[in-house]
Amino acid sequence: MSKTLENQQLGLQNANNIAITVLLVSLGMLFATFLLALFMYKLTATTWPPMGLKEVALYPPLQSTLIILLSSFTYMKFESLFARSNPKYKNQLIYTIYLGVLFLISQVWIWSLWLERGITVDMSIYGSIIYVMTGVHGAHIVLSLLSLFYVQYIV
Repeated sequence: MSKTLENQQLGLQNANNIAITVLLVSLGMLFATFLLALFMYKLTATTWPPMGLKEVALYPPLQSTLIILLSSFTYMKFESLFARSNPKYKNQLIYTIYLGVLFLISQVWIWSLWLERGITVDMSIYGSIIYVMTGVHGAHIVLSLLSLFYVQYIV
């Protein structure tokens, strides 16, 4: 391979690394903004939970969080095995996809629990923030799953 082509590929790889870093930092800042808004609302609210709502159980969101954290570990394992050309990488990719789908199912379950408690998007800023935050997170997971399906198709 010529030196010029190697330099171009290295430059492209560096540009890709910068782009993914900017994307991840941007998404992190977006979620930090939502969390800060919810925290500030909670801090300034005269009563919590707002408008006399019953406290929402922490188990469903905790379960959802654990599922998505586990999917991060299976994805890192996939990358590691793939880099070493270990054929078990396909299993880790399938586990990651499965956990992503399970996360989305858990989000729908959480939304149904919130709706049962009367928490809706239009009830207050509280409902707006949590639905937008979880909706954006769900969209992020849907796009990630589409990417993973593509990766599964090409490998």
